[in-house]
Amino acid sequence: EQNSIIEFVLKLPTRFLKEACVVANLSEISPNVLKQYIQEKNLDKFLSEVPQDLLQKFCVNLGLQEFALKNKMEEQLADEILLTGMKLCLGKLDLELLRDFCQQLELPSTGTKPQLVDDIMVCIFELEPLKVDDQSNSPNSLIETTEINNNNNNNNNNNNN
Repeated sequence: EQNSIIEFVLKLPTRFLKEACVVANLSEISPNVLKQYIQEKNLDKFLSEVPQDLLQKFCVNLGLQEFALKNKMEEQLADEILLTGMKLCLGKLDLELLRDFCQQLELPSTGTKPQLVDDIMVCIFELEPLKVDDQSNSPNSLIETTEINNNNNNNNNNNNN
């Protein structure tokens, strides 16, 4: 989670970083200070304290969908931050280890390192694979498809009852 939080904080434009530090009542405006605050506070708790207009700015900055409901934006941001962290961690593993993981998950174990990481992410998080024409390597599209999958699964479960 630490890597994903620092990645999130580093992606913030200076003006959003300043606003987030003000919300957190931090005396110093610094990515490291904000990262440490979020880690100590807990990501979900931090996001719940952030005003809706700043959450919307965070979503726009990360290329995420804006929602009218504050809690939906909080969930989406938390998911995005954690997915980014997982992808970063998997990306640091060597190719042979990734191939071993793919074999254990009964996935194809050939391909480039980014392809194997994406395949593992899709499998672990039950995400839809990215379309060939949409391979931006951005976890953003993975979040959107996760939400769609979850809604479809809920609808299927409701139809079966």
